[in-house]
Amino acid sequence: MGREARAAFHGPMSAQAVSPMARGVVIALVGAESTGKTTLARDLAERLDAPGLRVVRVDEYLREFCLREGRTPRRDEQRAIAEEQTRRIAEAVRTHDIVVADTSAATA
Repeated sequence: MGREARAAFHGPMSAQAVSPMARGVVIALVGAESTGKTTLARDLAERLDAPGLRVVRVDEYLREFCLREGRTPRRDEQRAIAEEQTRRIAEAVRTHDIVVADTSAATA
């Protein structure tokens, strides 16, 4: 992250600065494997968390699947994984103001 972006990211944050955003905003990070999406999602969710805002992070279901199964998914399993990622994001957006997802169904 460049110095200017880092300064903006780590600068003062308040609910007032974020409140113009509509309820149920989803921020989905997209990028190649092992590029820091999960770390960025965690940091972003922590940074956006302010009094009066309900912020949640939705982790990548594909990673959970791979750890549980000990393998990458077969082609016939990929649709269910994408659907589960979408379901988790949709569930979170119904009860939170801001949802930070470290992936989306498009990349799951």
